[in-house]
Amino acid sequence: MSSRTGPQGPIYPGTCRRVPPPGDRSLSIRLITDQARITFSDRFAGPVDQNLAFDVGDYVIHRSDGFAAYQLAVVVDDHLDRITHVVRGADLLYSTPRQIHLQTLLGYERPAYGHLPIVLDDQGRKLSKQDKDRPVSADEPLPSLLAAWEFLSQPTPEWTLQTTDEFWAFASKNWNTSSLTIPEYNLLDSQSKQN
Repeated sequence: MSSRTGPQGPIYPGTCRRVPPPGDRSLSIRLITDQARITFSDRFAGPVDQNLAFDVGDYVIHRSDGFAAYQLAVVVDDHLDRITHVVRGADLLYSTPRQIHLQTLLGYERPAYGHLPIVLDDQGRKLSKQDKDRPVSADEPLPSLLAAWEFLSQPTPEWTLQTTDEFWAFASKNWNTSSLTIPEYNLLDSQSKQN
């Protein structure tokens, strides 16, 4: 079987779907995604529609090292914590249909989802603490808050905000989701649209 590429990399071609490979080595467990089409409305990105079987393929729910895979772990965690709203970076939008698929199979409530633009450096790399990018100062968070506000294309205050409290008071009254610049996320390619 040949491998295709989807929004998040190679699509599993089903190599071991029916017959596991020989040997005693530890194996991962994949969830078969036949006929799994997931649609939802993202608070910021809008309508999302993904054919899991075509765009992702069977996905890992239990890793070969014995741990639950990210998709399953986050779904169970959110359920146990009674999470009702998930707001995170747009880089995780493509994971959401798999999480909704698992929530449905497990009989869990579906949280509301909102995916915001992520901040990139000048090389197009996501800013991240794990990559040693500079954190928001706990002592002086206002400059970072103002930079994030501007990055999210939010309205500029008519006066200079001097304190974090002033920022939050202004931000809570002036937050405008229609100002957000979210890339269009159409998770279906031309072939899966025909199905």
